[in-house]
Amino acid sequence: MNFLTFAVKSIVYSTGILGAGYVCYTTLVPSESYLPSNIAIIKISEMKKKLGLSDEQFNAKATKNTELQRFIEYNAQSDRPIWDVRAYVHIL
Repeated sequence: MNFLTFAVKSIVYSTGILGAGYVCYTTLVPSESYLPSNIAIIKISEMKKKLGLSDEQFNAKATKNTELQRFIEYNAQSDRPIWDVRAYVHIL
């Protein structure tokens, strides 16, 4: 009788834990149909206004960010240690 009680309690508790996880999943994770309709796409002009940048400043910042992204991707593909970072001139 002791084993049967233990088995029933185990099944009840594990079902409760899995049920709580499922409830959290369904309430917190957005569905695929929800995401595209509710994610705001920030336009470049709105971003410029938000940052307070002129066209030249914004384009310079975008160019710098693009170069930095290429630099990071280049160094991520190498087998070198993390402290052995190559300069920008090697990838441009």
